[in-house]
Amino acid sequence: MGASLRGLGKTYPSGKTYPGKPTPRENLPRWGPPTYPGKPTYPKPTYPGGGLRCGKTNLPGKTNLPRWGPPVGGLRASGPPGLGASGPQRKKTKKRQEARNACRPSPDKESMSLPRQILPGATYLLTRRCTQRQFLLKPSPLVNAIFLYCLALAAQKTGVLIHAVCVMSNHWHAVLTDPLGRVPEFMEDLHKHVAKCVNASLGRWENLWSSEQPSLVKLEEDHDVLARLVYTLTNPVEAYLVERAEKWPGLITTPEMLLEGDIQVPRPEVFFRPKGPTPAVATLRLTRPAIYQHLDDQAFVELFRKALEQREAEIKEKARGEGISFLGAKRVKAQKHTDTPQSIAPRRNLKPRVAAANKWARIEALRRLKSFYHAYREAWQRWKMGFKDVLFPAGTYALVRHAGVARAPG
Repeated sequence: MGASLRGLGKTYPSGKTYPGKPTPRENLPRWGPPTYPGKPTYPKPTYPGGGLRCGKTNLPGKTNLPRWGPPVGGLRASGPPGLGASGPQRKKTKKRQEARNACRPSPDKESMSLPRQILPGATYLLTRRCTQRQFLLKPSPLVNAIFLYCLALAAQKTGVLIHAVCVMSNHWHAVLTDPLGRVPEFMEDLHKHVAKCVNASLGRWENLWSSEQPSLVKLEEDHDVLARLVYTLTNPVEAYLVERAEKWPGLITTPEMLLEGDIQVPRPEVFFRPKGPTPAVATLRLTRPAIYQHLDDQAFVELFRKALEQREAEIKEKARGEGISFLGAKRVKAQKHTDTPQSIAPRRNLKPRVAAANKWARIEALRRLKSFYHAYREAWQRWKMGFKDVLFPAGTYALVRHAGVARAPG
């Protein structure tokens, strides 16, 4: 048999020679690639009985198999040191695989995502951002009217109480209380209508919101709620867009609006049919959260305003020390809706479910949440096995709404 040299004159068992031409593939040996001049070769492992991998039939004379094939009869392939997975290297690989398997969920847990506990009467910080961080909610009279109407419509339908709202160019925040345990319906209705209306106004068809879940953080104590109220309204100041929250051209509430009555919001002239099922005017009332009950409404608003102004002063002092100037409302409105921030978004961080400044309150809240997860998983596994009389823990929402399972009171 002639030598096989790629790119040179070659002689094959058929006797044909191709000087200086590429080798026709039909004339190459089937059992391996050609060798090259000067290419180093290594001894290949020998398997007892000339066995082939992948369960193929043993062929006589084929004893030099690739060293990456599995051994036959439980024997390990022999080869030069460092080339095969043998000895300490194989043990290390086995330990790594065992560690990976220990971190993976068992097959009966893979199909269940982490449930969200929805308890009536809870107060939350709600956050959701636009897709690709684009400025699709850039402040304008039309966008402000759309969001305010959809917010009033969703709150009126589900009974959710709104305490503070701030709509930024590519995300929005709200502090709200869910007295009836219907905040998922509130988010569904609000985000659906806002997406359709804004897309219709911009002439776009793709998704408006990011594909990740909205952030819904349960606030445990009174000062946690007040801190998130201040955080919501100072978001434009934190981003160095305007010096004061009242100067933000987008939709934003003020502490004094908690003392005002109902807000009549007319239906925007986009997407909604004039004679459709939505009302021509929706009503929105900003309510005071159930915190600091020893203070009357006026005293609570003064406390809220003082905390807001104190935080604004801290941010302006920080910007002055670092030499940062505020962008200004005029330049904010001049941006394109397809623009994105220049900063890099944080990724793969923790996604909190509860917020508590007090250490022990936070530990207790996390323990309650963990107990809910364990009870939910046990009930879900029994329900999946066919036991339909399973009682799910209090706070179960999705299966109660979509599958009609029984839920413990609470």
